[in-house]
Amino acid sequence: MAPKLFQYTLKEVDLFYSKDFDKESTEDYMRKEVGCDSIEIDEPYFFQLLIESTLRNFLPLKALELVNLYAKQNSLEGIAILNAHGDMNNDKWCYSDAENLFSVQSWVNKMDGKYKALLLKVCNEEGKEVSSKRSIIFHPNEVYSSEDQRVGEVQVELFVPGRGYVNDYLIDSEIKRLKE
Repeated sequence: MAPKLFQYTLKEVDLFYSKDFDKESTEDYMRKEVGCDSIEIDEPYFFQLLIESTLRNFLPLKALELVNLYAKQNSLEGIAILNAHGDMNNDKWCYSDAENLFSVQSWVNKMDGKYKALLLKVCNEEGKEVSSKRSIIFHPNEVYSSEDQRVGEVQVELFVPGRGYVNDYLIDSEIKRLKE
């Protein structure tokens, strides 16, 4: 059985999300992000804010530079975001489509090489790792919220194919390596 995910595209970013996506609480968060409690958020604007905040939280400028250099060398374009509830099933990191659980690694395998970067906005309560052969991956190492990320309770991990996991303090050396 295939996951039932919806897709929204904004420029070079494809957002994949489940029907149990909690739009109301996300709208509350978005209102805080733009600093206005009374803002009306229509669907296109809502998805634009969601995509922009995910890119900002998962792709700091140095990481984006790394992704773009890597993408150019590997003829890859675009970014895919998986925005879904995360859970564990038989010791595997999974995401929900509101009806069933599916392996995050299976989603990565399906998208690998179709995009320059895969951003997994999926809670990862046991800090599971994933890998890819072509696409760079960003994912949380814990239950994810942007507020927890801001205070350091959760970090976004970076996986580079052929290199493995790259710590924040090594991004500059990876950029230098790609420029050589």
